[in-house]
Amino acid sequence: MNSIDSARYDSLQSEYVGVAKYGTIFIDQMNCLYLLAFLVTADRGIAERCFTSALDEYVESRGGFLDWAGKEGRLAVLRHAIQAVKPIARQDYSWVLSDVAGPMFSTSYQSFASITSLSAFERFIFVMATIEGLSEEECAGLLDCSIQEVAFGRELARRIVALADTPFDMSGEGDVVVVPTLLGNQICGVC
Repeated sequence: MNSIDSARYDSLQSEYVGVAKYGTIFIDQMNCLYLLAFLVTADRGIAERCFTSALDEYVESRGGFLDWAGKEGRLAVLRHAIQAVKPIARQDYSWVLSDVAGPMFSTSYQSFASITSLSAFERFIFVMATIEGLSEEECAGLLDCSIQEVAFGRELARRIVALADTPFDMSGEGDVVVVPTLLGNQICGVC
């Protein structure tokens, strides 16, 4: 191989590696956006519609996908999920958080059962605040509710999920969820 062929080969190889890496990142981000949609809706059909609607927004935005898939894409998925599910805070939290006594479900058959088994409002709060890291003010704004309702819903959801004996870091700082092998052991909420 002469020097011209070698330089062209190196250039093509470098270009291929860049495209392959972008493809891997693209697929990872698509998986994370769909997982986000599923966790907040707890329904595969609704999650798919929210995910698709969010992607339609991206197509109309003319930006780069990887930039969009970060904050803007996640917010688009959340907005569409909120419109589809319409989660509302309970009218009256008449019992005390300490009354939550033990797991209410088994997570042995479904990786995210502890989250998807929460009521819609608590599920949205848990995913938005604990996994996605949105502030209570941001959650309240998106859900059109009070900060107090968000705070109570978040604490209730965190306690229920913690009682389910799941592998989540429940410390409140840097909470992450390890996505099952189905999505290649990615880390979401920060992925």
